[in-house]
Amino acid sequence: KMYATVRLAAGDTDPGAAPRAPDAVDANTTAVLQLDLANAYCEVSRQRMFDTLAGRASAACPEAGISAGDSLGDRPVPHAARFIASMYGNATTFIHHSRDGQSHKVDNTDGFHQGDVMGSLAFSLATFPCLAGVLAQDMEVLGCALVDNNVLVGPLGNVYAMYDRIRRALGYLNSRLQPRECLLHIPSCPHLTSPPPYLLGLMQQYPQCPVQYRPQGFVLLGLPFGTPEFSASFLTDTKDKIVSTLSPIAAISDGRIYMQIMQQCVNLRHLYYIRNLPPLLSAPFAHECDAAIMNAVAEYLSFPSDWALQPEYSRAAAQLRLGIKQGGAGLTAGSMSIHSAFYASAAASLLCCGTTSIREHADWDTLGVNNPHSSEHSFLRGFHVCREQLADYGAIKQEDVNGLIPKKNPPPILPAASSLFPEDPFRDDADLPHIPPQR
Repeated sequence: KMYATVRLAAGDTDPGAAPRAPDAVDANTTAVLQLDLANAYCEVSRQRMFDTLAGRASAACPEAGISAGDSLGDRPVPHAARFIASMYGNATTFIHHSRDGQSHKVDNTDGFHQGDVMGSLAFSLATFPCLAGVLAQDMEVLGCALVDNNVLVGPLGNVYAMYDRIRRALGYLNSRLQPRECLLHIPSCPHLTSPPPYLLGLMQQYPQCPVQYRPQGFVLLGLPFGTPEFSASFLTDTKDKIVSTLSPIAAISDGRIYMQIMQQCVNLRHLYYIRNLPPLLSAPFAHECDAAIMNAVAEYLSFPSDWALQPEYSRAAAQLRLGIKQGGAGLTAGSMSIHSAFYASAAASLLCCGTTSIREHADWDTLGVNNPHSSEHSFLRGFHVCREQLADYGAIKQEDVNGLIPKKNPPPILPAASSLFPEDPFRDDADLPHIPPQR
């Protein structure tokens, strides 16, 4: 939802538009800034978390408009307050691993264990009230946060001023930013190779707020955010990483362990990108990953090199794609869920965005599904494409089912077993009429 929100607010450049000159970038140009905290979990003030649990600030945070004694709203997670206090109420022991290989115990009264189940919740309780107060100072800037991942979207001048406010506010939380991980992208100027003059002026105006200018885009929440070329390059690298894990896994002699790793680790990795990226980006990536994974499994099972051309082996491969309860190995092909997965994810994101301030920030003219100049790389256009594909496929299946049902007292129409193959791979005789099974 956060990724979709940022993409909606940032807009999408008209692919047919002429490149903008560097001088055209001004204070009102939409920019996206990603902020990253340095050593976030270990340094944040633990007292701020207890203030949130109590619903009252014990110290001031001027940048957020919070004074000592101010109410912080309703007490969140009251059922977990005592449990969190029992874990972090006193000094906790951190283990520091030094470069010489030695381990040292450190009694710490700040920060949280990053591997702790409640660590992310505790960190969010410590930082979110202050960040919300800072963002309320300028409603022109849309702020999104997921634990320690923060993104600002809005006019470039406002975004940079908000960057400075957040930097100062984090000082009251005993936190700090990581300058080399603070990335700035201007969607309307992907062709620039260096910061435009106005951005250089902002860097001089705010010397304590350095940024790394990324004209093509950057990685946000593990997903590519930027131009189609940047996203395609990122997905190619990701595919290569997935493929590189296939050979070491093949050394596992126990077939059950091998298939469990393939199903629960390898085959699930690329589904994250398919669920969150438009089909224009995810489809080639999904097909390449599916082919590499199935070829690796076929080699592990000693299939012949031309197994895809032999019916017996191709049927066996199709069987492996089925769920475990259906007698398969659960190696669901990512290409089978390109449209349905992205549609479900985008629908949930749009429903969430419709109830938040994203309605005031989204560039509906550029991203509108009815705009002929909208790029298929955009979020809403991808959502529209998936909706049409699913509607067309559903209509075709409905016609097939209706043609087989008698007009007199027809039984209720239930979804037929779907197949993305032009013909059922388990049929020996393709000339026989294929009747979808009814439940």
